[in-house]
Amino acid sequence: MQAALIKARVVVADPKERGVRAILNFGHTIGHAVEAYMQPSLLHGECVAIGMLAEARLARSLGYLGLDSSAIRRLEALCRSFHLPVDMPPVHVVTVPQLLARMAVDKKNAGSKVRMNMITGACAATARPVMAVSLLTDW
Repeated sequence: MQAALIKARVVVADPKERGVRAILNFGHTIGHAVEAYMQPSLLHGECVAIGMLAEARLARSLGYLGLDSSAIRRLEALCRSFHLPVDMPPVHVVTVPQLLARMAVDKKNAGSKVRMNMITGACAATARPVMAVSLLTDW
């Protein structure tokens, strides 16, 4: 219940999603792409959990998170404690180029750049446009 109240406060503070509200999308950019291929075998929340870990690992690769992996380990432990998946589906099920194709049509994109949240530490994130080429090489 407390999580819903926090989300409601964020939405009220930024109803047009031009600032702080973007943090609520953490994990959703990659998660929605995973969901497009994995439905109905994975639920929305399971896909978002996969997306959160993938986006966190990407944030580390791109330098937003730094080299310390403690935030990723904490996030992974939290997901596991709720029995959520933490890894991408096997490549024979869905490939990075397939996911990028789905991510290319996300409503949050900035022109040709995929826009997603890059975590900068535990409980800290920022929305950043990321070039698709970076996603292919750093994922």
